[in-house]
Amino acid sequence: MHVIVITIATLTLGHGEDYDDKITISFLPEEGDPRFVLMEGHNDTIETTVSGIKGNISVVVESENTDYFVVIPTDYSTEVVNSTATFDIKIRGVFIGVSPLIMYIEHVYTYLDDNGKEVTQVEHHVQHYTVRCGIKPTIWNAIFTWSLTVWLVISYVTMGAKIDLDVVWTKFRRPFGVTIGIICQFGIMPILAFALAKVFPISSESAIGLLIEGSCPGGWLSNVFALMMDVDFILSITMTFCSSFMALAMMPFNMFLYATPFVGERGTLKTPYQDICTQLALMMIPVLAGMYILRKHPNIAHKMTKGLKPVSMGLIVISLAFGVPALTYIFVTPFITYVAASLLPLIGGILGFTIAKICCRPYPEAFTIAFETGVQNSLLASVVARFSYPFPENFLIARLPLLTAILTIIEGTAMIAVYVTYNIITGKGKKPSDKKDKRYEPCEDQEDDKGPASRDNNNPSSYTRLTSEDRGLGDGDEAAQDHEETTEYTALRNDEERNDTSV
Repeated sequence: MHVIVITIATLTLGHGEDYDDKITISFLPEEGDPRFVLMEGHNDTIETTVSGIKGNISVVVESENTDYFVVIPTDYSTEVVNSTATFDIKIRGVFIGVSPLIMYIEHVYTYLDDNGKEVTQVEHHVQHYTVRCGIKPTIWNAIFTWSLTVWLVISYVTMGAKIDLDVVWTKFRRPFGVTIGIICQFGIMPILAFALAKVFPISSESAIGLLIEGSCPGGWLSNVFALMMDVDFILSITMTFCSSFMALAMMPFNMFLYATPFVGERGTLKTPYQDICTQLALMMIPVLAGMYILRKHPNIAHKMTKGLKPVSMGLIVISLAFGVPALTYIFVTPFITYVAASLLPLIGGILGFTIAKICCRPYPEAFTIAFETGVQNSLLASVVARFSYPFPENFLIARLPLLTAILTIIEGTAMIAVYVTYNIITGKGKKPSDKKDKRYEPCEDQEDDKGPASRDNNNPSSYTRLTSEDRGLGDGDEAAQDHEETTEYTALRNDEERNDTSV
């Protein structure tokens, strides 16, 4: 805290009725000017004008949060011309953040009352001026932002290459799971994000980031979890497909409904709904491109899905390599922000699973709905924040989705580790050893001199291999195919054993 003292040698005397007006304070640049951003490690000045001075004033200026910026000590005197004094406040940026500069003014003057008696009047004024401090732009920031965008586009193209409309249609014939998932995703999650933002004392920027995260559709990470946990992968893909398109309308609507209370007087935080709609629409282009590739060039789509893991790993490595230097600020945040970011996917998943079971859905479907509900598209949320809000608020808003993504990966990895360990201990994760002789079903069109072929346990050649098209699966879903093939084979063998017993 530093004091600026302004002294006037001569006091002006007059009648009390001449001094009814209060002093006024103005700043240049004006508060909220998007062009004025104090950078880390840099100095800047705020020109301050105090009008209506009738005597002596003393000014105390301080930063509400010195972690973001500090006031540089300066002691000087200034002249008052026509009851107005102008002086500069020097500040220095410390770290990215938004905090008010607080100015306390004590105004002491003397006047003559109606009886001609000299009276000393003391007035106190408090003025706030919001200072926005941003991180110094580097090449790391630009590389990370664009690598993140490329990562998102590739994930959407690959997701589209997995979406066979014929397969998706099978889920729409009995759309209970899809309907429950959509209601949870766009009904439960925004309300949950709003409740967490209200319960926990987080900043306005973090609250808006939490709401963007809660309003986003599902992403590729939920598909990965569904695949690794051996649940309904086709339902996961279908829900991601549907929610991505519904986000065009639901995401701006939920942001309007729930984010408005956190904006208040902060004009720079107003949500640009048109920009969000434009970005979501542009993100749908890669999905449609992937679907077109699958429909017209299935071999290329198969290679794309085959290369998804190495490409994703490469992009993750690149993003981390460039992102860590650019994103060190996301880890420098109050502990309560970590709590809010971790609870959103955890509670969302629990609520999704609970609602699915209340609706009497089977466990694989309930777990899938849980993943699609709790695991939002954090990449999309961070990109929307980066391109929709002004600097540096966009970085502060994107911080929470990025934190949520990291914490979601940790939570999901722990869940997968427990699941895999349980399967290893119980032996439930083992598959039939001879897969070549176990992916068969009766061949209806195979005939010999005895008539149509019948099931023969000792003659594997009387079975024909199931194709992915027969099961309604895409070419790139090997893990899901293996799971379904094993289930079909088990049912087939049980049926044969029952036949043998009856004979």
